[in-house]
Amino acid sequence: NHANEPPCPCADGRFKCTADPIKGGNSLLYLAWDRNYQQDVAIKRLNSEYRSRPHAAEQFENASRRMLRIGPIPCISALQTFEHVEHGPYLVRQRITGKTLMELVKSRGRPLSPLNCVRIFEQLCRAMQAIHENRILHCDLKPGNLMVDLQQTAWVIDFGTAIAAASIDVTTSAVSGWDV
Repeated sequence: NHANEPPCPCADGRFKCTADPIKGGNSLLYLAWDRNYQQDVAIKRLNSEYRSRPHAAEQFENASRRMLRIGPIPCISALQTFEHVEHGPYLVRQRITGKTLMELVKSRGRPLSPLNCVRIFEQLCRAMQAIHENRILHCDLKPGNLMVDLQQTAWVIDFGTAIAAASIDVTTSAVSGWDV
């Protein structure tokens, strides 16, 4: 039930939602058509419950702006824009057609082959290395935030809780291996 949630952002007619929103842990994902760029996109906005938490919108905005600054990285869903409107902030990102790693494993009913596991792991490691080189920590890496598209490319998604590495404390930096 999404009756209490804000509608899909339209940005003065730029976006046309093409499906009902998909509910995530703290957000809604709208699949839409971007009329300006003539392409499918995914629009993410915080759900009303999470948006009411102190600092949630600020953290979402900070993480989004960090990802916009670093630009495109292979195997990371590219952010195209971030806006703050009446119903709160939303971001527009590249739309990836496929399944999360969790959905993929469940739908198969059996484990992935060792070769597929290595291929996916290698792609994800390269993506995470690039993010870490840009001093960003994902903070929510899990099978539900990893996607495999129709061409079998693995993608890291959902940087909504990402933080800058410089903002972490000494105990966290010991775990990550960074001197901050």
